[in-house]
Amino acid sequence: MWLKRAADGGHVPSQFAVGKTYFTSKRIPHDPQQGQAYLTKAANANLPIAQTALASLLADGKVLKKDVKASAFWANRLLNNAKASENHKKTAQDILIHLKTANATTNKTSPCCARA
Repeated sequence: MWLKRAADGGHVPSQFAVGKTYFTSKRIPHDPQQGQAYLTKAANANLPIAQTALASLLADGKVLKKDVKASAFWANRLLNNAKASENHKKTAQDILIHLKTANATTNKTSPCCARA
């Protein structure tokens, strides 16, 4: 597959495309670990769409194991990425708000167990 060769050769848009393929293709078996590895390469090269994808996938926890710290890392990196569009930055802000809200909800202590 020429796209994978380009990705392995360091072509950043190809790294994103190959990573996405491991999550969405009907022609190859799904492989979330490989997908995450390629998305991470593209995200480390400051490709905003890859940073968005990782932040979202790691926040969601449906395809990749939920990882709040890693999701927040990529969302913050996206917010500080000069290449990111306003839409990408808005998505990053939304993800951070979601993470904060979800974390606040899961960290609440039940009134029956609260210490005085």
